[in-house]
Order: sequence, then C-alpha cells, then structure tokens
Amino acid sequence: MRPLIDLINAVSEKLDYPAEAASLAVGGITADSRKVEAGSLFAALKGTQFDGEEFIPEAKQAGAVAVLCDRQARVAGGGVPLVRSANPRR
Repeated sequence: MRPLIDLINAVSEKLDYPAEAASLAVGGITADSRKVEAGSLFAALKGTQFDGEEFIPEAKQAGAVAVLCDRQARVAGGGVPLVRSANPRR
C-alpha cells in the first residue's frame, strides 16, 4: 500500500481533492471497474465506447478507496473521495 498523497504529489499538475484523500492508502490503480480490489484507486476515464464515470458505483462497491476523474466530471463520489484532474490520463 502506498499513501494516496504520494501519488498526488508525484504529478506535476495541481490536482483537486478533498482533505480526507490525503490520509488514504492505495494498493493499486485500475481503469477497469471489474478489476477493482479493496484499496484500489479507480481511474474513471472516458473512452470511445464507455465513460468510466458510469462505473463509479461498481468500483466503490468493489472496494475502491478513491476515484481519479476529469476536473469537469459531473459526478458525486457517493462516499468515495474524488481526485480531479484536467488530464486524468497522465
């Protein structure tokens, strides 16, 4: 497990995140909600056929501790902190 704040600080872009995200630990990161495990960071990315934002509830239920999403995403984390980025694919 790695502190989420270490990942946040490792990118050059200023990310928006709630204070509670700084105290979380992350065991892995995935953009596939079917592969989320307890302690994962779910990357809710827009694709050509699907929008990862639609799968946030499934990721949360599977054990995601936080969600990486676009800064413009119109979603609520539903109890999971959202880490917002202008370019979440970076």
